[in-house]
Amino acid sequence: MDLATAAQYRSSFLFSATA
Repeated sequence: MDLATAAQYRSSFLFSATA
């Protein structure tokens, strides 16, 4: 997995969990 993709996925996950 690419680092950029992993970072984007993590950001999306955190955003969804926080929302």
